[in-house]
Amino acid sequence: MKGKELFHKIKTLFPPLKSVSNKGESGRVGVIGGSYEFTGAPYYSAIASLKIGSDLTHVFCSKSSASAIKSYSP
Repeated sequence: MKGKELFHKIKTLFPPLKSVSNKGESGRVGVIGGSYEFTGAPYYSAIASLKIGSDLTHVFCSKSSASAIKSYSP
């Protein structure tokens, strides 16, 4: 299967985005994880979900990792 054929098959799996929609209508993601020493994985998972099209991403983590995760991005 060539690249263009594969792209068109994959494109049919996802519904088109509406030009007018409310926050959260295109998907919400919850990421659970993180600890005092390991804060990167939940952050990168949340940012990746936003970059591929979800509207809202929530990170559920321990108090000890919350401040570090919040400081990665505004």
